[in-house]
Amino acid sequence: MERGKQAVEASFERFSAKVVRQDDIGERTLAYPIQKQDRGHYTLYEIESDPQVIAEIRGALALLPDVMKYFLVRKEPA
Repeated sequence: MERGKQAVEASFERFSAKVVRQDDIGERTLAYPIQKQDRGHYTLYEIESDPQVIAEIRGALALLPDVMKYFLVRKEPA
């Protein structure tokens, strides 16, 4: 778990994305098995990044072996 979090944070750093907030949600049962796993550890990150590098961040996260799934959402300004 810690290795996966470090890899995600390193990907953010590589693309100059600033981590604004990190919430460790913990281990939960998955809705369906992924890679023969039925439990996963959830971590929520809020980042600030240049919109042009989001596609590169997605690609980097997809290649991380310790990350089963990821979901990036654009937060609308308040």
